[in-house]
Amino acid sequence: MSCYYLNYAESSGVIIFWGFAFMDKKEVFLIAGGDLRQSYLANIIAKQAKVYAFGLEKSVLNESITILDNIDNLKEQVKYVVLPLPVTNDGVNINMPYLNEKVSLYSLIPLLSHNAVIFGGKVGKESAIFTYKGFEVIDYLDIAQLTYLKAQQIQHHYL
Repeated sequence: MSCYYLNYAESSGVIIFWGFAFMDKKEVFLIAGGDLRQSYLANIIAKQAKVYAFGLEKSVLNESITILDNIDNLKEQVKYVVLPLPVTNDGVNINMPYLNEKVSLYSLIPLLSHNAVIFGGKVGKESAIFTYKGFEVIDYLDIAQLTYLKAQQIQHHYL
């Protein structure tokens, strides 16, 4: 059993507002796409769970993370998927600036366990891809505490 909660950590100068608490280390995550924030987040989560990374900056990932060169190489179902901000730039494919190929959001569906939770920023209408199949989708930009903490960070930076 696991739960997720909002927290923040600093890793290599990048502020990440996220946190997870686990009852066991058997939880499986897929961190897909995004910028360096996603890579640092993968490192933090990998301290407590099994993490697969796809479409991330590989040079900063720690050795406990399984790096996927192809999404089809993932041979087990995942409970949690963390997608970038924004999730997609074209409404179909995952936002993956470190990957030279397009990967459809639909390609994630066969990889998800029956009770999977998908996290992403600025999810929008694309959430229907997952909610239609019964998966929970959480847009981390809709979490008021996250928005407040990010605003504080910006305020401190410019004052």
